[in-house]
Amino acid sequence: MKFVLDVFPLVVTVGAMMQSDAEHDEMVAGFDELFARGERYALITYSPEGAEMPNARARKRIADWADSSHVRIFSKKLCVASATVVHGQLARGALTAIMWVWKPVAPHKVVTTPLEGIDWCLERLEAAQVPMRLSRSETIAKLGVKAFGRSLA
Repeated sequence: MKFVLDVFPLVVTVGAMMQSDAEHDEMVAGFDELFARGERYALITYSPEGAEMPNARARKRIADWADSSHVRIFSKKLCVASATVVHGQLARGALTAIMWVWKPVAPHKVVTTPLEGIDWCLERLEAAQVPMRLSRSETIAKLGVKAFGRSLA
C-alpha cells in the first residue's frame, strides 16, 4: 500500500493490484507513521480499477486491525473523515453492508470517483477547521497522476 502525503492533511492510500501479507504490513506501518505525526487529517482509500479484492483472510486481518483499540483511539483523535473510492456497484453494496455492522470512528463516505472523495474530504477538513496548504485545484493537480494514475482535471 502506498501512502500519498503530498497534500497533507489530505492523505490518499493506494492499494496494490494484488493483495498480500506484505501489503497488509505496509498498511499497518503506514498508519503507524501517520498516527505518530499526531496531526489531524482526512483520508481517501483508493484501489486501482481491476485490483484484486481482498480474500476472506485478508478482510479478517484488515477488520481486526481496524477494530483494535490502538487504531480506533488514534483514528478518533486524528481522522476528521474518510472516503473510500469503490468502482463497481456490487463492491459499493458490499462495503455499505459492512458499514451497517461496523461503524468507523470518523465520518465515512463511499464514493464512486476520486474527485467525489477529494471534495467530501476537503469539506470535512474545512468544517473541522483543519487548514489546507493548497487550494482545491492545486490539490487535484498534485494528486492526479501520483495517487490515481491519471489527471483529474
